[in-house]
Amino acid sequence: MSITPDNMHAKCFHCGDPCPQPAVRFEDHDFCCEGCKAVYQILQASDLGAYYDMLDAPAGRGSNRTAEQYAYLDEPEVFRQLIDFQDEHIAKISFELPQIHCSACLWLLERLPAIHAGIIHSQVDFLQKTCFLTFSPAQIKLSELVHLLAKIGYEPNLRLQNLQKKQVSGFDRGFYTRLGVAGFCFGNMMLLALPEYLSPGSLEPAFRQFFAYVNLLLALPVLLYSSSVFFGPAWRGLRQGMFSIDVPVSLGILVLFGWSSWEILSQSGPGYLDSLAGLVFFLLLGKWFQHKTYHRLHFDHDYGAFFPLSATLLEGGRERSVAISALQAGDRLLLRHAELLPADAVLQSPEAQIDYSFVTGESEPVHKQAGEQLYAGGRLMGAAVEVALTRAVSQSYLTRLWQQSVFKEQRRPGLHTLIDKMSKHFTLVIISIALLAGGWWAWHAGPAQAIRIMAAVLIIACPCGLALTMPITLGNALRLLAKRQFYFRDIHALAGVAGITHIVWDKTGTLTSKERVQTAGTELQAEAPRLIASLAHQSAHPVSRQLEQLLGQHDYLEVEDFCEIPGQGIAGRVGGHQLRIGTRQFSLGGEAGAPEGATCFSIDGRPGGYLLSEERLRPGIQALLQRLARRYDLLLLSGDHQHKGEALRQALPAATHIMMEQSPHDKLARIQALQAAGHKVMMIGDGLNDAGALKQSDVGVAISESAEGFSPACDAILHARALPGLDRYLQYARRAMQLVRTGIGISLLYNLLGIALAVQGLLSPVVVAILMPLSSVSVVLFGMGSTYYAARKLGPPVRESG
Repeated sequence: MSITPDNMHAKCFHCGDPCPQPAVRFEDHDFCCEGCKAVYQILQASDLGAYYDMLDAPAGRGSNRTAEQYAYLDEPEVFRQLIDFQDEHIAKISFELPQIHCSACLWLLERLPAIHAGIIHSQVDFLQKTCFLTFSPAQIKLSELVHLLAKIGYEPNLRLQNLQKKQVSGFDRGFYTRLGVAGFCFGNMMLLALPEYLSPGSLEPAFRQFFAYVNLLLALPVLLYSSSVFFGPAWRGLRQGMFSIDVPVSLGILVLFGWSSWEILSQSGPGYLDSLAGLVFFLLLGKWFQHKTYHRLHFDHDYGAFFPLSATLLEGGRERSVAISALQAGDRLLLRHAELLPADAVLQSPEAQIDYSFVTGESEPVHKQAGEQLYAGGRLMGAAVEVALTRAVSQSYLTRLWQQSVFKEQRRPGLHTLIDKMSKHFTLVIISIALLAGGWWAWHAGPAQAIRIMAAVLIIACPCGLALTMPITLGNALRLLAKRQFYFRDIHALAGVAGITHIVWDKTGTLTSKERVQTAGTELQAEAPRLIASLAHQSAHPVSRQLEQLLGQHDYLEVEDFCEIPGQGIAGRVGGHQLRIGTRQFSLGGEAGAPEGATCFSIDGRPGGYLLSEERLRPGIQALLQRLARRYDLLLLSGDHQHKGEALRQALPAATHIMMEQSPHDKLARIQALQAAGHKVMMIGDGLNDAGALKQSDVGVAISESAEGFSPACDAILHARALPGLDRYLQYARRAMQLVRTGIGISLLYNLLGIALAVQGLLSPVVVAILMPLSSVSVVLFGMGSTYYAARKLGPPVRESG
């Protein structure tokens, strides 16, 4: 390293700021400070030097703060406030990084594991300027992680008092400066060109040439500074073998400047520099307008506010079901087997087994003791427990967990793949058309006209509409369906609805609800109702909830060795007695004469009686199935006895295939068989016993009446009260895909019409600079407006009830 006093005007290789005198020099590069030099060394040592080839704008300056200044982050209380999740091996945290401004930032931050082995995974939400990190606290402390981010120019915005994420606005100051420079130069160049526009040929040749030279000087900052927004991404794309939309725009700018400069310097013409400045100004203005339009949408984050969970709140010894949005830090909740913990909490019961597969993808339950920290997204396995919340619910965090690909493979629709391919080859086609048109016009009208035609063709063509159509249209449709209590995981799940040919139904808790109840069997001893209610209290299954309500007990005993077997029943040790509640076969004490389908219970192996519910189809279900049968093949797969299937055949459409005594494995195998035959299958179940079938299906829908209705394996959640309108929702989803195709057609029509007009010389470069961003905005407005209009048939939005 050396200090060089001879170049006080050098710019820092890392951050772009002017270097002081003397500059810090290292490996033939100038740096403004030791911090920027240190960042450079870190990136080179980690083989991430390609970062500098990708920058849209200068990088953020590295921090000179020491690791000791972040040591407070390792204090247990502070660490607990900031962390999203922690177990014995890993921790998860999200940081707001205001310095994120371009694709190079995203590239570097998602390669943090290459810089430090303790960082396991890094994912960036570019629009929210947020980085989600998974790291090993044993290898890198939180203070060291924050210090590393600060050293490479991304110091996190740490807030310890709340967990609500402030939205980071818009473009940086550099963009607005570029816009201002382009506008200033364009305005002045138009003033200089005004006499020639108003009275062609009236200016003295000396004045005309002088004004042309002044325009050339004014065009230089437009070319070298304002246009860098397009040159940088275009050059990086070419280096990586990619032809982005910035390539033809950059070519158009360079062609206009080159030809105009030749005309002015050779005194053969006035050039088109005023058109060049107007082109860049309107392109930047359009870029700003596009950003403002898209920034207001935030589909994926907004619809997370509708996340449909409820929880059992404990108040004064009584239980009350409330929406999770109403929960606050300090609230005490009752968590039953298989229920999801909606927010971070402290365990109040002696012990619990928590399954964090929703958070980490690892299915091995974690044993927790009283007083230990539990994290949002954990699922209780075993006996019911009490927890005290330490944070309010972050619904966007739960939504983000649901969208993780670890739970269900993302299936990108064929239309989306087609759009990707079209966008990829779009630029090459446009460049070819521009060259052909330029050659034809150069032969017939001379090079001046050819240059204008080529610039117009290169700039008017825009694949942005193609790329935006699907996320904008389906994103808004997804949000509008969520307001009707039909919640989709993401736009790919919604797009999958359009291809569905078969709908497979579960019966219990989906098509039917239990109403009147009969009980029979041996007369229970005085203590028995309390024992049975205590065991039923542990389970979130609808049958357990119904049995508990029937017995009317509120003084529950402690349950040991609790287990629940899907499709069979529950068992546990209560007050020194071994209890089983479930099917006649499972309970081992199903009293002789108990009908098939009854819920039997036994105490210490002796028959205790049974409960027989009269199942009735939900209101409106018969009419719904009749409407659905006109378009889809319907199948009913149920674990109930065959005799219940006969009653169902009288109520369901004649074409419905009914299969009884189906285990969860049988349901899964049946869906696999349908898919192997080339069919697209939607599975609709309760989310408890049907997780495997929901995951296997092309679109899995869980019917929810409260917290227990949610399954990470599903693609969508439909509230039970909204079920009668399912046919309208599916029709709307198909309509949304039709609107996507229409949006693509509008985008293609714009490009074909625009290119046709530009090739004929009917559009100037300034006009096409105005039309280009308007094409993208028109796609946004069409996607938003058309989905709103189509949603009129869905009925009014449904208010959440707590």
